[in-house]
Amino acid sequence: MDVSWEDVRLFLAATHAGSLSAAAAELGIGQATMSRRIAQLEERVGHVLFDRHRSGLVLTEAGQALRPHAEGMAASARRAIASLEGVDAEPEGVVRVAVPPGLAVDLLPPLLPALRRRHPRIRLEVLSDNFARDLSRREADIAIRSSRPTSGELLYRRLPAVRLGIFASADYVARLPEPVALTDLDWVQYSPELLHIPFARWVEEWRGDKPCAFTSNSFLAMRSAAACGLGAMVLPALQGHLAGLVPIDGLPVELPDVPWFMVTLRALRRVPRVAAVVAFVAEAMEHADDTRTWPPAALA
Repeated sequence: MDVSWEDVRLFLAATHAGSLSAAAAELGIGQATMSRRIAQLEERVGHVLFDRHRSGLVLTEAGQALRPHAEGMAASARRAIASLEGVDAEPEGVVRVAVPPGLAVDLLPPLLPALRRRHPRIRLEVLSDNFARDLSRREADIAIRSSRPTSGELLYRRLPAVRLGIFASADYVARLPEPVALTDLDWVQYSPELLHIPFARWVEEWRGDKPCAFTSNSFLAMRSAAACGLGAMVLPALQGHLAGLVPIDGLPVELPDVPWFMVTLRALRRVPRVAAVVAFVAEAMEHADDTRTWPPAALA
């Protein structure tokens, strides 16, 4: 039985998109062509792969059996292409780095002049949100995360743990009673959709029945609210100091340090532009917990 990679690619596109029309649009081919190719694939394998419903495509038992093998072929194809990128002689080109919003604003931009001096042909593209990018699908080249990856396709480098603090504006801190208790604080908090974030879970425990002073799904909006005196929020200590906020000391709580991991696809580990950025960011982050200034003087 002769089944080509192109046939498998169309099958996966239809599986992910949920309809032939959506898959055809994603691949830039006509729907009639897509339908014909899927029908030909089903004829070759001797099984119907999709049940067609008004609501979309549903994998049959045969389609479900084929899917993990097709995903494996796709992963192998991505690794094959990625391995060819390692033939670059010098660090050159675009490197996409996925980081949380706070790091994207506070830490990465100040590093760029030093990065450009070392590697003038590298251009950084920063992807910033609260959701993990799929590196195996090449949604980014490098990610900085607070959780260690488990996939064998990924390599990680543990960065120094980040110290946390509870911060507010100087005016707000000056108005607090002495001694201050957690229940005295007005909280700047993440929106309900982001309560899976450890910082947010802690605040939920501490605030009890007291309403939040401000909520948002934007880290930057929250920090601005704290800077305007609306209340207190949990922040990495370096970022709190860089924002001009003041730590609230004397609270009966001990915040854990947060681990950070720099993650990349195993197949990209020898690609010069990716390896150069990994080494540079790791060097910078070695100093992130030792100073209230940024970028580190060692990178000058």
